Amino acid sequence: MVVDTYLGSEPQSRVACETLTTTNKVVLVGEVRGPE
Repeated sequence: MVVDTYLGSEPQSRVACETLTTTNKVVLVGEVRGPE
């Protein structure tokens, strides 16, 4: 959903997303960059 939202509004955007999981914990991390 995050990637689709950024690329849908600005095709030159860059998105990196990762999911970190362990027992009883889920962490979403990443970075986004729009055109300059």
